Amino acid sequence: MSSACWTCRLRRKKCDRLRPVCTSCANLRIGCDNSTAKPEWMDGSEKQADMAKTIKAQIRQGAAAVEDKDFAVQTNQAVFHAAISLSAYYFTRLLARDAPHTLRTPCEQHVWDTWASHMDLSMQLIRQDLSDINAGYSQADIFHRTRVLDGILDGIFGVHGLKDGKYHLHSVLLSMQLPSIFDGTYLGYYVWSADQTSFQFSTALLIYADIVASVCLRTAPRLRHCHNSLIAGSGTPVSQCEQLIHMEHYFGCHGWAFILIGDIAALDAWKLATMSDGGSDLDEFAVRGKELETRLYQGLESMDPVHASCGLPNNIHQSDQHVLVTKLWLHAALVYLSTIVHGWQPTHPNIRANVRAALDLVKAFTSDLRLRCLMWPLCVAGCIAASDEEQEFRLIMSELPPLQSFGANKEVLKIMEGAWQRRGQFEENQWGLADYFRAEGSIQIPLATMVVVAVAGGSGHVGRTIVETLVEIGDHEVIVLGRKATPNVANSKSVVVDYADVAAIAEALTQHAVHTVICTISVVDEASSASQIHLIQAAGQSSSVKRFIASSWGSNSNEKSPVYALQQASNDELRKTQLEWTRFANGFFLDYYGAPHVKTHLPTITFAVDIASKKAALPGTGNETIALTYSFDVAKFVSPFLNLPKWEEVTYCYGEKTTWNEFVKVAEEVTGSTFEVTYDPIEKLAKGEITELPPHAKELAASPFPETIARMLLSVLGLWAATGYFNVPVEQSLNQKFPDIKPVTVREMLRLGQGSK
Repeated sequence: MSSACWTCRLRRKKCDRLRPVCTSCANLRIGCDNSTAKPEWMDGSEKQADMAKTIKAQIRQGAAAVEDKDFAVQTNQAVFHAAISLSAYYFTRLLARDAPHTLRTPCEQHVWDTWASHMDLSMQLIRQDLSDINAGYSQADIFHRTRVLDGILDGIFGVHGLKDGKYHLHSVLLSMQLPSIFDGTYLGYYVWSADQTSFQFSTALLIYADIVASVCLRTAPRLRHCHNSLIAGSGTPVSQCEQLIHMEHYFGCHGWAFILIGDIAALDAWKLATMSDGGSDLDEFAVRGKELETRLYQGLESMDPVHASCGLPNNIHQSDQHVLVTKLWLHAALVYLSTIVHGWQPTHPNIRANVRAALDLVKAFTSDLRLRCLMWPLCVAGCIAASDEEQEFRLIMSELPPLQSFGANKEVLKIMEGAWQRRGQFEENQWGLADYFRAEGSIQIPLATMVVVAVAGGSGHVGRTIVETLVEIGDHEVIVLGRKATPNVANSKSVVVDYADVAAIAEALTQHAVHTVICTISVVDEASSASQIHLIQAAGQSSSVKRFIASSWGSNSNEKSPVYALQQASNDELRKTQLEWTRFANGFFLDYYGAPHVKTHLPTITFAVDIASKKAALPGTGNETIALTYSFDVAKFVSPFLNLPKWEEVTYCYGEKTTWNEFVKVAEEVTGSTFEVTYDPIEKLAKGEITELPPHAKELAASPFPETIARMLLSVLGLWAATGYFNVPVEQSLNQKFPDIKPVTVREMLRLGQGSK
C-alpha cells in the first residue's frame, strides 16, 4: 500500500492515499506531494516551517475562491435553456437509435419539440446578453468578457467548421491582444480562479484549432509566433506560477508535438508559395524537411516507454496516457511530413511504418472516451491506409457506442472513405491531406489566408458576376485586375495593371500571392487577345500562380468562329507554361430572357426569342439541343471548381438543356400568350442574314460594332445554335460533380422575368 502524501504529513492530517491527488488535498485545492522520495523542504527546520506557511496561505486563498454552489445552469437562464435543449437532443437521438429518417413516435416528437423551444429561448437570451454588452460605453468587467469569449469559442468550434465561423475565428485571434488577466501580485504561488481556468482552456482550444486549420489550408499557423511564449514544452515543470499552456491537460498530447505539427504546416505553406522546380529552393526544402523528421523521431525516442504491465489506458498513470497520445500524434505528424516531402506515396516505407504504429496505438483507446481527442491523427493515418487496413479503421469507428454519430466521428470516417475511394486516381504530387479535407467539405474555414484568386476584367460583365459570387460564397480571397482603379466591387481589392507590361503584371501577381487567375476580358480582336496573352505570360513567370482560366464563357470551340484564331493563340501560349489551365463552355446565357426583373451584369441582347413582343426567329429547325445558363449559376460552379485537384482543358456546365421550340412552348405557358414564330435555316444564317425582331433596330444602332458587323454576329450566334456549338455534354459537366448546385431553369427565369416569384 502507498504511503500518505507528504502534504498531509506536514499538516498532520489523515490521508486516504489516493493517487495522483488525495481527497484531502483535492478538497482544499492545494498541491499534493506524493513522491516516493522525501522532499527537500521536509527538513524539520526552516524550510519545513516556510512550506507550512505557504500551504496555509494556499488554503486561505482557495477557501476565498470557493463560492456557493450556484452553478451557471441555475443562475444563467441562457445556460439553463441550452442545457435542457442539449439533454433533450441527446435523448431524442438515443431514442432514434441512429435512424433519423424514420418517423418519430409521439414521445420522440414531444422531446424534439421541447428541445426546439428551449433552444429558441436560449438563443434569444444569448442575443440579449450580447446586445447588453455591445450597448455599453463603459469598460465591461474583464471576467464577464472572459465568459462571453468562452461561449463564443464554444459556439465556433461546436458548429465544426461552418463558413460563418471564419469571421469569429479572426475576432477571437484579435482578442488575444487584450491585457492579460493573469497580471497581479506574485505571492510565490497561485490558485487559478474559474475565469482564469476558463481562459486557459479557451486559449488551448484556439491554439489547437489554429494548428489543425493550418494543415487543412496549407498555411503557417497564425499564432505560430506565439507558440514558444504560450505553450509549455515537454521539459517544463508543472508549476502554478507559470503562465504557459500545458496542451496535454486538454488534448492528451504534449505541446511541443503541436509546435512540430505547426512547423510542418509552415513548411508546406513555404513549399506552396516559393518552391521552384529546382535549384537552391529545392535544396533548402529538403534540408528543412529532414530537420523536422529528425526532431519528430527524437521526440519519439525521448519519451519514456509505457510498460506492458500497466494494462489498458484506463488503468495507467495520467502521464503515461499522455505519452501514448503524444506518440500517436507524432506518428501522424511523420505521415503528414512524408506526404509533403515525398508526395502522396502510400507504399513509402516511412508512411507504412508510421500508419501501422498509429493504428496499433489507437486500438488501445477504442473503448475510452479520450478517443475523441485522437480524431485528427486517426484521420491522417486513415486517409493513407492500405486497402487491407481499411476494415481495421472502420472497426475502430464502429466501436464508439452509443454516441458515434456526434462530433467529429462521422466526419472523420467520411474523409477516410473518400480518400479510399480516390486511391490511385491522382499522381503523387497532385494530391495531399488538405485536398482530402476540402474534397469532403470538412472545412469551410477561411480565409484571408486561403487561395487568392485574381479576376482580370473583374469590373466588367462576366467578371463582375464571378467576383460578386466568389466574395459572397467566401471560400477564396478575390482581387480585381484592371487597367484603371475601379469602384469597389463586392468589397474586393482592386489592383491596377498595364497589360502591355508582362514583368509588372508578374510582380503584382506574386506580391499578392495569387494562386489562380481568371480572365474575363472580352477577347474579340487582336488588342484584347494581346492583353490575355500578356496576362498568361505573366502568370507563367509568377512564382505564386499555379492555375489559369482563359476567357471564353460561352459556346464550344468552333473553327468557323471569328474569334477561333484568338482562342488558339491563348491555348498555344498556355501550353508553353507550367500552369494548369482550362476554359469554360456553358452554352448561351439565360440572363437575356429575364429582363428587366432578373439581376445581371450582361448587356442587353435579343436573340431567337423576344418575350416582350411575343415573337421568335428560331435558328435552324428549332429542335437542335442547346444549353442555356444563368451567368450567376456559372459563377456558382466556378467557386467549387477552383478546389478540384485536376482540370481538363475545357470545363462544361449548364443551367438547362432544351431546344428553341421547347423554349417557346414554355414561354407561351408562362406568359399566357401565343408567340409568332419564324425559322432561319442554316443556309440563310450562313449568308449573314437573320429575321429581325422588334428590339434589333435599337440594339444594332447602339452596338459598339458597325451595324453590318453586329448583324453578322447575330447570324453567327444562330449558326452556332443550329450546328450544336451551344450544346454541352452532360457526363463531363460540373453539374455531375456538384449536384447540390441547382441552376435556374428556363421556366424559372421566364417567371422571374415576368415579375413572378
